[in-house]
Amino acid sequence: GLTMTESDELYSLRNIYWLGNFQGAIKEANTLTRCPAHLTTERDEFLYRAYLAQGQYDIIFSEIGDGQDVPLALRALKQLAIYLSDPSSKESSLQMLEGWIQEPNGGNNNTLLLVLAIAYTHDGNLMGAIELLHRGLNIEHSAFLVQLYLKIDRPDLAEKQLKLMKSVDEDCTLSMLCTAWVHLNSEGSKVQGKLI
Repeated sequence: GLTMTESDELYSLRNIYWLGNFQGAIKEANTLTRCPAHLTTERDEFLYRAYLAQGQYDIIFSEIGDGQDVPLALRALKQLAIYLSDPSSKESSLQMLEGWIQEPNGGNNNTLLLVLAIAYTHDGNLMGAIELLHRGLNIEHSAFLVQLYLKIDRPDLAEKQLKLMKSVDEDCTLSMLCTAWVHLNSEGSKVQGKLI
C-alpha cells in the first residue's frame, strides 16, 4: 500500500484538477519536478488531462510520443486528444483504445479505462462507459459513474455508488463533489459535472 508521504506527493495536484482549476493544475504539475519515479507518470497524466480539459491538444501532440516506451496512460490521453480534436479520426482512435484495453495489462490501467469511458460518453455510448468503469477500482471511476447514473436518470444507482465512495474515503474531494451533484440532482436541477 501507499504510505502517507507517498500518497500525499500529488495530493494538491489531484485536488486542484478535480475542482476544475486546470490552469492551476498545470502550474502545480510543473512545480513537481522532483517527483519520485513511480509517481511521475501520474503527475504527467494530470498535467496532460488539464491541457485536454482546456482544449490545448497541440501541446499533447507535440509532447507525448507514440513509442512503446511511452506509458500506456499517456498514449491513451493522446488518443483521446486526437478523438476530441478531429471528428474524422474518431473511429480509428476508438479502435486503438479498445485494442489496448484487450491487451494483457490494458484492462487494469485506470487511466485507459477512464479515457475510453470518456470517449464512449462523447460517442453517446453511456452503457458502454458504465460497463467499463465498473472494471475500474479507483475513486475517479466511481465519481464518473455517479455522473453517468445521474445523466441516465438513475439517481438510485448514483446514490449507491456514492455510498461506496464514502465508505472508501468520505473526505476525498471527489466524494464531496459527488455528494453535491447527487443532492442538486434530487432537488431537480440537472447539474453536469465534468471529469475529463
